[in-house]
Amino acid sequence: MNLPPNDEQERNLRRLAIGTLVMLFVATAFITWWLYQGVGFFHDEMSYGSAYGPRKGPRVPLPAGTVPRDRMGFDNADLGEPALTVTPSAAIGAKLYRDECVFCHAAGGRGDTPVGLEYDPRPPDLNLVVAQRSDAELFQAISDGMVTPGIDTSPPVGARWHAFRLYLDEADRRQLVAYLRLEFGQGRRPAPPPATTLSRAPNLKPGGRR
Repeated sequence: MNLPPNDEQERNLRRLAIGTLVMLFVATAFITWWLYQGVGFFHDEMSYGSAYGPRKGPRVPLPAGTVPRDRMGFDNADLGEPALTVTPSAAIGAKLYRDECVFCHAAGGRGDTPVGLEYDPRPPDLNLVVAQRSDAELFQAISDGMVTPGIDTSPPVGARWHAFRLYLDEADRRQLVAYLRLEFGQGRRPAPPPATTLSRAPNLKPGGRR
């Protein structure tokens, strides 16, 4: 015995199927967003920082006697030209500091971020050292890195590291010097709240090794 089709039942089944598909789509979109933005499942380590943009990787060694087209790693003085001058921009300097420096030196310049606290010695307190150094000394420190024996990293970075001439061109490094002078060049300011408060003694050696 054939029963006549129930139109109302078919419509309800179609509504249920469409609703189920919509719910699955919404759930998939939410889970994908949560994994990416909420817990950073698809992020690399640098993505956890608050930088506006990713940090550039160092340049590969060049053949002797050659200079890259964009002159990255070389200053005007290295090429026998007058030193580059820039018009200081607080906005550009602040962005460069936030992109390249704040994850170690902290917004307040005290070097008390989680990354900075792992190093021994810790990053210098910019509120103290900037006022004691000339612009040329600051530029050299930013460009050529710091001599820090004993830093335990894998792979080893050697005694001299963080040579930002490999990451930033001369104009950007001079903007950083101008920003440091503007932001930290007046000596010790009222101490801001610490970027990180330790509840126990750190149990990691520099570089993250136990």
